[in-house]
Amino acid sequence: MGFRIVEGSPRTVWMPINCGNGPTATTVYHGQIVYNPYDGVKTIIAAVAKPEIVCYPLGIVLGGNNRTPLFNSTYNANYISSVITQANLLAREFFGVEGMYSKGEPQAMAKIAVLDRSCVIEGPIAGATVSTAPEVVTCDAVDTDGLTGMTHSALSWTPTANNNMFYCRSGKNMGLYRMSYAASTTTPTFYSPWPYSWVVGDTFAVVPVGIGRQYLEFYGGLGLWVSSTDDLTHAYAVEVIKLDLSVAGRETIQFKFVTAIGH
Repeated sequence: MGFRIVEGSPRTVWMPINCGNGPTATTVYHGQIVYNPYDGVKTIIAAVAKPEIVCYPLGIVLGGNNRTPLFNSTYNANYISSVITQANLLAREFFGVEGMYSKGEPQAMAKIAVLDRSCVIEGPIAGATVSTAPEVVTCDAVDTDGLTGMTHSALSWTPTANNNMFYCRSGKNMGLYRMSYAASTTTPTFYSPWPYSWVVGDTFAVVPVGIGRQYLEFYGGLGLWVSSTDDLTHAYAVEVIKLDLSVAGRETIQFKFVTAIGH
């Protein structure tokens, strides 16, 4: 679960896991996108600007130095948490650290694939949980030009114009993709026509990210999957290379960060 790099040759480094303030334990998950605000990595924050200018993604977690792996069934991923007391630090069993840190370094560490401009990232698109598939709408009124006049069952989120994708799941246009330039929950409009006229009952999977220079958000600020329901009031700027919406519950995206370190 989570993200992986499918193109590019990222450098890998071992880095401490952030201990927050106080201190406060921080957890990171394998496949999670992280940043390094100070003294260690932590989950990228939910976006606060367009384009995101506060949190610059550093890399993707590949593993940790726990001798006995820990698994989270909610996110389907191994995880590791920072250790914030001296007693627990000296008691923990660890292994594997390389680079600037000593192999005798007891603090919790994560192995990070550092993002650069060559890296294409692939990961899931999902809703409130990683197993929640993007919403599917059903056509309930049609026109004949393949551009305007279609209405469909309402989305629970409001699309951003030119920052969304419709994938036809059933009907004569099945298997085809189009982006809508309307910010409507029920009435999309298209610049590129669908080749076949819509029919009442046709179904479409819809996500709040399209192809090219786009905005996206990660569900709950987790950095483990792209949200399929965000209205993009705040978002990260990305270059989207590929979407695959063909299989319900297995929707994926490939993208590059526009604001990643190294750009």
